This record gives sequence, structure tokens and C-alpha cells, in this order.
Amino acid sequence: MKSSYDNFGVLTTPQLHYIVWSKNAEDPPSDKDGYYHQISSAFTRLLPESMTTPIAITVDCANGVGAGALQKMAEVIGEAHLNATLCNDGSCGVLNDKCGADHVKLHQCPPDGMTLEPGRRYASLDGDADRLVYFFEDNGKFRLMDGDKIATLIASFIQEQLLLANLKLNLGIHM
Repeated sequence: MKSSYDNFGVLTTPQLHYIVWSKNAEDPPSDKDGYYHQISSAFTRLLPESMTTPIAITVDCANGVGAGALQKMAEVIGEAHLNATLCNDGSCGVLNDKCGADHVKLHQCPPDGMTLEPGRRYASLDGDADRLVYFFEDNGKFRLMDGDKIATLIASFIQEQLLLANLKLNLGIHM
């Protein structure tokens, strides 16, 4: 049996899924650069044109492969739109040890190496960067938004927009 393969190096799970999809679609570029272009383009289109200050966020990368990918993504998006500070970036430490999305969700606290400040945004990836939790400090309390909560907020926003447009659609979320 003869077969061929392409070696794309170390990838996050979302990058791998994008490359497989794009190879099958035979339309967009099916490599890491294509991934960065697609995601950064979508991100910047969602930003208001009047935005004058970049979005600032500190991201726990769980000492996994997401650190390099997120650093490159921030470069492609550009400093005018995104100011991402990375911690647990794999330069030292062990994968998912007292860090990462699972740790933050399970223990309801920030990961090692991160001190929360009021009014700032924080996120944690898991080791292969296919899960994300968002968190912040609110009046001295730790507040977490996991994927289920984020999906619910997005669905609520879409429902509001449909109502404003006088469109009727039954909307639900399957998890």
C-alpha cells in the first residue's frame, strides 16, 4: 500500500482540525499560516472600527503547545488590536501542573504564576489548546466563565439580535 503524508510539526488540536478541514475543502491554504490568517482575520472583523486601545489579556498556556501558537497569533493580529501576555508558556514547568483550563475550573482559582488584578482579563488554555476558560476578579471574588457559559452567552446574544431584526428562529444549544 502506498501513501503519502505531510509533516506540519507541533500543532495545537485546533490547528490540526483546521489543516484537515482545509485539505479536504481544497480552498483555503492548508497550513499553519492559513490557520493564523483565517483566525486573525475573523478576530479583527469582530472588533469595532472605533477601537483605539488593544484588547489586553493574560493567558495561562498550561506549559503546552498553545503558547507558541498564541504568540504567533498575537503577532499576526498585531499590537494595535491585541496585547497578549503569556504565562506558563512552557519555558519552565510541567504540562498542566497547577495550571491550565482544567486546573482553573476544578480549583476555582488562578493558575500558579498569575495574580489577578481587578478590571483585567484572564484566560487559561489546556495543554493542547482545545479548551479555554475565561476568568476575572469581581469585588475580590474569582469569577469563571467556562465553555458552557460562554456558549450560553453567545446564544443569548444571537437570540437578542434575531429579535431586534424581527426574525423568528428557535435557537438551542446542544452540549
